[in-house]
Formats: sequence, structure tokens, C-alpha cells
Amino acid sequence: MEAANKVLEQLPARVDAALSGEAGNIRLAVVQAARSVQDAGMAEIRSSLAAHAETVRNGLSLDRDSPVQMLRRDVLAHLDASRKELSEQLTVVRGLLQVAEAQKVASAHNSRAVGADWEATANAIAHAVVTAAGDRYAATGSTSGPLGSARTGDGVAMLSSAITGHGKEVRVVIEAKRRSRVMSAQAFKKELQTSLHVRQAEGALALVPTMREVPGGGRWCRVDDLCWVVAADDQEAVSLIYLILRELVSLVAVQQAGGSDVDLGKAQAQIKMALAALAEFDEIARLTTDAQKTLTRLFEVGRNVKTKVHEALMGSLSTLQA
Repeated sequence: MEAANKVLEQLPARVDAALSGEAGNIRLAVVQAARSVQDAGMAEIRSSLAAHAETVRNGLSLDRDSPVQMLRRDVLAHLDASRKELSEQLTVVRGLLQVAEAQKVASAHNSRAVGADWEATANAIAHAVVTAAGDRYAATGSTSGPLGSARTGDGVAMLSSAITGHGKEVRVVIEAKRRSRVMSAQAFKKELQTSLHVRQAEGALALVPTMREVPGGGRWCRVDDLCWVVAADDQEAVSLIYLILRELVSLVAVQQAGGSDVDLGKAQAQIKMALAALAEFDEIARLTTDAQKTLTRLFEVGRNVKTKVHEALMGSLSTLQA
């Protein structure tokens, strides 16, 4: 634009020079002067555009130290640093995930090992209780039920025909349950009903390690008409619950078979008395536990009092001697 302005500024002078010359044809002289001015202006404009284009190419070139090359170098350096940082963070995260997965696998193995140990213990307790009652017992945790591939139910007690009174096999399924989080009565009921269906049994008994896992805090809990939960740390309690459950199951089996020679009313009354006595026995167990806690606390208080009295006497003796 500057070159064009200069050309236009010089145009009047050149026109005057052409008009004052000795050209024969003023019009031709004017045309020639205008053409020469135009050519000179176009040449200067092309030169300016070429110089500007060269400047822009030099500024955008990546083959020399240009602002764009410097910016590109800075961006690449920043990206490389970010990539390295992300790679290090991903390595750390990957390591944490591997550690968490290893801990999860180890925990699962430990849980399965603990569960397998408790299942073996519960099966041993159930075998002793069932056979003492004259029934047969079979561990079924590794075998599927008669209706499919499900393996719910760690053991099955087959009641003696002497108590059922007829040839149909009556079963009580045994479940070994050990959970870090205490199950509710409804959860026990649901699982035991599933075990009844899988093992085609009439009654279900869940064995848990201690009273802490029993819903309600007692030594046993009746979660359904023929489904019970009992703490297995007292084998006598397990035996008592099993005997009552087998009586209930046998009564139901006789009712379903339509036995006319059995006084069902008398049997129901006797079972009702047994259940009432069982509730009292459970109350005794609760009171015994509370009494044990109270006695333990009394012993602790007694030891503390004895220590304080001894320290006070020794302090008084030291004062008198001084």
C-alpha cells in the first residue's frame, strides 16, 4: 500500500513532464506515461507482496528458528512431560490395582478356607447329634440336590421310620452358616427355604458358631415353622433343638399321610409344652450369660479396689516412716 501511494503521488509530475515534452501526440504521451506509472506501481506492489510472503514463510517455517518452531518445540516438550507424568501415574495405579486384586484373591481364599473349616466342624456336630437320636446323617455340601445342580444344604438328616411311623423318608437339611456380618431372621428364612426345596426336606436347621450370629441374641431362633437357627458352641442346645424339630417334622409328615392311629392332639400338646420349656431354657441361657458378664466385671472392680487400697497403704506407710 505504501508503494502504491508513492506511485500515485508521482503521477501528476510525470503527466506534466509528458505534456511539456516534444511528443507529437499528447494523447499518446499521456497513455504512455500512465502505462509506465502503472507498470512501475505494479512492480513495486509485487515486490512488496513477495517480501511480505517471504516474511510470513520465514515466520511459519519449521526449518529455522521461527516463532512457530519455538512454539511447536514448547508444545512438544509440554506434551512429552505430560505423557511421562501420566505414564508414571498409570504405573502407580496399575500397581495399586494389582495389590488390591491380590488382596481380594487372598481374602477370598481365606474366606473360603474359614467357611470350609466351619462346614467341617458343623457337619461333625450335626453327625453326632443326628446319630445320637437314632437317625442317619450324610454330608451333602459337595453334591447336588435331587432336582438339579444346586448344592445348597451342607448335610441331610434322614429320620428313622420309628418316629415317622411310615415308609416315606423324612428329611431335615442342615446348613453351616458363618458370616462376618450377622444375618437377619428374614435372610435365614429365605436361605433355609431354598435349602428345603433343593434337598426335598421337610425341616431345616442352621448351625452358627456362637450366639452372636443368632438373630435376636439368644442361643437359638425359630425363623419359620420348620426352620431354626442355633448356636453350635453348645452341643446340648443343638441336640435339644434337633429333637424338637424332628418331632415337628414327624408330626407334619403324619398329618400329611393321614395317620388315623396317632393322637395328633396329644402330640401337638406335648410339642407345645416342649417349646414352652425351650423358651425358659433360652431365658436361663441369657441370664447365665449376663451373670457371667456381671461376675467378670465384679472381679475387675475387686482387683482395682485391692490395688488402690494397697497403693494408699503403702503411701501412708512411706509418709509415717519419713
